Amino acid sequence: MSRTLSITWEGDFSKTNSLALVNAHIYEQLVEDSRFQLHRFPEDRPDPAEIHISHLWPPRLKRPPGADYWISILPWEFGAVPVTWYMPMKYDMDEIWVYSQHNKNSYIASGIPGNKIRVLPLAVDPGIFKPEEKEESFAAIDTSFRFLYVGGSIARKGFDILLDAYLEEFSPEEPVSLIVKDHGNTTHYHGISMQQRVLDAKDNPHSPQILYTDLHLSSQQLADLYRSCDCAVFPFRGEGFGLPIAEAAACGTAVIVPDQGPASEWLNHDEAIFVPSRLFRHPEAKIGDLATLDEPTWIDIDKKALQAAMRYAFQHRDTIHLKGRLASSNIRSSYTWQQTASLAGRYILELWSRQSSWCGPSAEQQLRRELSAVTACSQREQEVKAEGLLAALVQRYPHYASLHMQLASKYIAARRFLQAISLLVPITEQATEEGQSRYSDLTDESTGTAWMLLGICYSEMQSWSLAIHAFNEAKKLHIPVHSLQIPYFQVAVRALRLLLGELHKEMGETYLDLNADVNAVEEFQKALDCAPGMEKAVQRLEEVKELREAGAKKVSSLFTNNGQLLSAAKGDCEKVQWVWSSHSEVSSDIQPLWEKAAMSWFHPGQQVLWAEAGQSLAEYDAASVNASVVLLLSDGVDTQELIDWTTWCSSRAAAGSTLIVYQGQAATESFSAVCSLLEYGIWSLKGQGTLHNPEDGRLNAYKAFQREEIGIHWDCPFYNATGYASEQRHFIESLKPYPYLIKVRAMDAASSVPEPPEEQIGNAYAVFKQPPLIHMQAAPAHLFSMPRAPISIGRTMFETDRIPADWVQVLNTLTEVWVPSQFNFDTFVASGVDPLKLQVVPGVLDERKYSLTSLQRSAIPGARSFAFLSVFDWSIRKGWDLLLRAYLSSFTEEDDVTLVLKVSQINEPNARISQLIEQFTRELQLHSPPHVLVLDARLTEQEMLELYASCHAFVLPTRGEGWGRPYMEAMALEVPVIGTNWSAQLEFMNEQNSYLIDVERLVEVPSSMPAHFKGHLWAEPSIEHLIQLLRDVYRRYDQAKQRAQIGRQSIFPKYSTQSIGRIIHRNLERVITQYYETEVYHEQS
Repeated sequence: MSRTLSITWEGDFSKTNSLALVNAHIYEQLVEDSRFQLHRFPEDRPDPAEIHISHLWPPRLKRPPGADYWISILPWEFGAVPVTWYMPMKYDMDEIWVYSQHNKNSYIASGIPGNKIRVLPLAVDPGIFKPEEKEESFAAIDTSFRFLYVGGSIARKGFDILLDAYLEEFSPEEPVSLIVKDHGNTTHYHGISMQQRVLDAKDNPHSPQILYTDLHLSSQQLADLYRSCDCAVFPFRGEGFGLPIAEAAACGTAVIVPDQGPASEWLNHDEAIFVPSRLFRHPEAKIGDLATLDEPTWIDIDKKALQAAMRYAFQHRDTIHLKGRLASSNIRSSYTWQQTASLAGRYILELWSRQSSWCGPSAEQQLRRELSAVTACSQREQEVKAEGLLAALVQRYPHYASLHMQLASKYIAARRFLQAISLLVPITEQATEEGQSRYSDLTDESTGTAWMLLGICYSEMQSWSLAIHAFNEAKKLHIPVHSLQIPYFQVAVRALRLLLGELHKEMGETYLDLNADVNAVEEFQKALDCAPGMEKAVQRLEEVKELREAGAKKVSSLFTNNGQLLSAAKGDCEKVQWVWSSHSEVSSDIQPLWEKAAMSWFHPGQQVLWAEAGQSLAEYDAASVNASVVLLLSDGVDTQELIDWTTWCSSRAAAGSTLIVYQGQAATESFSAVCSLLEYGIWSLKGQGTLHNPEDGRLNAYKAFQREEIGIHWDCPFYNATGYASEQRHFIESLKPYPYLIKVRAMDAASSVPEPPEEQIGNAYAVFKQPPLIHMQAAPAHLFSMPRAPISIGRTMFETDRIPADWVQVLNTLTEVWVPSQFNFDTFVASGVDPLKLQVVPGVLDERKYSLTSLQRSAIPGARSFAFLSVFDWSIRKGWDLLLRAYLSSFTEEDDVTLVLKVSQINEPNARISQLIEQFTRELQLHSPPHVLVLDARLTEQEMLELYASCHAFVLPTRGEGWGRPYMEAMALEVPVIGTNWSAQLEFMNEQNSYLIDVERLVEVPSSMPAHFKGHLWAEPSIEHLIQLLRDVYRRYDQAKQRAQIGRQSIFPKYSTQSIGRIIHRNLERVITQYYETEVYHEQS
């Protein structure tokens, strides 16, 4: 030829996978050929050249615009081609290059013309992959015979067969090892490799030796590995070529391969050990999520024959080494990258020499050909292939409704009704839409036929209402369907009533499995309405009734004992009253470590017996303290004494009694023994923790147990710093003195920072001995799961004038919904939530942590003398834009004031806060703006409290809150608070205890917020009034502090742990009593 051909090559050149390796080697050879001008596409040239070569995964399936010829290097290991490939391969690609004749034959069997398929074998670098050098890089392997596997540990490579064969054939005592070089989870095999399986086998002491690595090896390191082994085993089910096989053989390492597939094309029996195998078809026309034109084929290797081949290799090392040397000579002389590139160059020139621009058959010609092929397949009863061809046509020509219906008819005949429906519904929907149809051949008759086929699908699926509708639509378009309707609907009438009863019964069984017996009872009663006398439903209702009667007695005893305990407590006492064996109160200096701990486990004024194991039991027999005990263990207590003490505690315990076992100076074994005796007896683990002893620096463990239980399964965020998580930790803490066992299922990760205190974690993982009675969920309602206990309670809130529409149905299925404020109560009711299900349960703060005397107050680094603080997650709902405008307009650089923004970025992680502040400054044309300090680091709970205490005022012009916890926290520390006069925070804020910002009006939530806010309204606080309040607080701080003192008095004790715990307990006691008072009937309605 007289001129240079321009070629673009599309694909990966990184050499990190086999496709990239092939691209790089062939490209490097061809780029030196003066007949060609090569460009990498699109890196070197953005538009296709005269000849465009594509070799990538997933493959290019659309003809490159502007190219005269398109060559696709397209290996495939599974026989039948994917549906999406068929039409582009047959009609768009000028040539298809494959690695082997085996691959070419499979394409021809799929209907791709053989004259456009070329075989381009792969190759090795003979300068690297050679047998001469014996490297000892892997000499640490001290067995005498080494099998090797290189490749992904996946099913297509036959790795499971190899592993099973090796484990079954060899024993740990034999001098043999299997080395696995896995391409592993760091490649495109991620999620499908057998890495864990091989690691488990490796660690099994009964397995022969296995060495495993998934580290990346260079070509030289890989060659060293091949040479260090005796035999490489590749029992593949499907391969395009088998590059690792060629590399191993080139290094002189004997190989074991199937006698089917590409390896047999370039190795003979003198050069390799072939294992008998056969081709078999998959039962389903798909590979993973990729539909294929016909049933895919894989190579099925005989495992016993593979075991025999490996045993032969193990016993005949000299023979297989000879095979390796012969194979090396063959591969290194006949399969080099130079030869492969030379063959590719020849193919390119032969294609170019045709000198005919691309012009394939017309769409009409393609349709006629392929529909004829569909007919021929059906006549030969090759229905799977007929379906595949139709699927390929539907993808190629989606505007032909007739193709969709032909394919749908095939699916119906194969009873794949959902696939048929997915094709038919768009036809019927298109017929009812105005404007131009998406189908070029749609008529009333074809639309009616589509409706008729839908009626058949829905009838076969027993979706009777949909079937009725479909058949009626078909009749409107004059399609005769009566002969279909009557038989189908006769079956429906007979089956539906019994089926409906069975469905209700099964739903009842499912609810029982979830421990949701209220829903179960409702379903069993419906089952009896449909099928009177259904034995299983009657039996289940009787069982539920018996369980409730037994549970009612137990709970009644628990609540009675708890009430007696509360009434016996000294009402004017703020501490636990310790009782010694003589009934006298024990001074608090006897056990100072327990003063603080006991306040969370017992009620103020409650008498608690302090008992020390090792002393005489007789000393304690006269003590009467409602059986609440702290048992101290010490050294020198033998096993029998431990048993006697646990028996004594159990004999005195009433339902709901709390027993705390404190390790003290006892050995860990004694502590564990006592706890085990209790756990296997009548006691349930309620919580656990440690106490620090300042005298000896030891951490002494304790465990709390309860006799009988009311279990609460509590789903919530628990570990992170969100308001939901903090509130739930405090809720759970507040219930410790009450007879509940609480087990948390955290919605967030336990590694989140900051972590909650240890005592809060220890109280959240009780051990149930019976299914829980209550399922508590605390989160936005769209995260709620199905109830998993007879009583289901949701704790949630929302910030606007209504709740998301999809929340209403979720909340109305619960027993109760607890909201923090009257604001939420009103908005939830207005949105459609049943008001009888709603209860107001306020938020909570631990008064002990908000001590004005114990918190360290210090200047904030970088802040000026007077600091306004605002704490929020960066979101337009929090009104940060209003705050910045007001603050920047209120003060100047000359004012000794700082606005401290303590922000997180959960909702807007990409927000550039500093740039936004600068933007506001420019918009307001400020030459000397006041100081702003942004704090975005995560702080612990203690650090946050110190930050509040170190600031002079708190300000947050929110547009709406579900509760407003930062306001509450600031008020609890006597920090003057400026907040919006709208939404849930008004539950605890008013004109006397805080500064309320006027609201100009309610406005629609902007579209920048998530979709569930669409159509909602929230507040628009007045910037002018906010400016006035900022200046008032700054200039009249003495008055502000007086208002802040009233603010703290508004928070405590009303929202203390003790007060809110009492509210929660009363709500739980009420809802539990209502549950047990509801009778279970099983008579037919």
